[in-house]
Amino acid sequence: WFARGLPGTLRRESGNTGFCAVQNRALEISSGDWVLFLNPDAELPADFVERALAVVDALPPDVGTVAPLILLPDGRVDSTGIVVDRFGRAYDRGRGEPSADRYRSEEDVPACTGAAALHRREMLQDVAVGGLALDENLFAYYDDLDLSWRCRYVPALVARHRRAGRNSLRAMADRPSRGSEQALTVRNRYLVMAKCERFRDLLGALPWLVPFELARPLFLAWNAPGALRGYALAARGLPEALRQRRVIQAGRGTRRGPR
Repeated sequence: WFARGLPGTLRRESGNTGFCAVQNRALEISSGDWVLFLNPDAELPADFVERALAVVDALPPDVGTVAPLILLPDGRVDSTGIVVDRFGRAYDRGRGEPSADRYRSEEDVPACTGAAALHRREMLQDVAVGGLALDENLFAYYDDLDLSWRCRYVPALVARHRRAGRNSLRAMADRPSRGSEQALTVRNRYLVMAKCERFRDLLGALPWLVPFELARPLFLAWNAPGALRGYALAARGLPEALRQRRVIQAGRGTRRGPR
């Protein structure tokens, strides 16, 4: 959570219910106008909260999410916000670049990685479906894109992300193999597209999407066969994703909160 001078609360879950579920539980017991999502392998400088409060106080009311500049421990770029390519794949902008010099200006980006993200509580309440800001059906992966779709990148706020915790955190949580993570990534890409993409954008992307989607199962069968299960999982989750899409679309004409 993110608030001025309030004590923190630690809540321990009994099992691995997934990133989205525990974030929703944390939101229920948190307070403050802004909420900070932070991965366990992310680190903040001592003055981050002070700087962040100054930033959010100066933002216009229609900005609901702030993406900080996130660096790797060696100073290379980890993320300057999430962007989406013409195949509907989300990735961290600038990841691996040796310097963040290209990304020194504030600008709007499609989304902010969940490693370190600031969300206005009013926005989270506004976009919630069934009272839940994050879609717990996703479990993890693509949840940050599903939540954001537009945010403000602010390079004055800097965090570091070790990305070293994936294997150790998987072991600590008794998680299955990497193939299951890849299957979730495949599944969630389709579910988020079904929920959030505009149909006219999907139609315009068909010349690229069709050959990509035909070739991708062959690529995965050779390189990551465990990911192929994501197609069956996507088919199973599609009805619920389309139901949520109808809820989201029905609220477009009535919502007045920040996006």
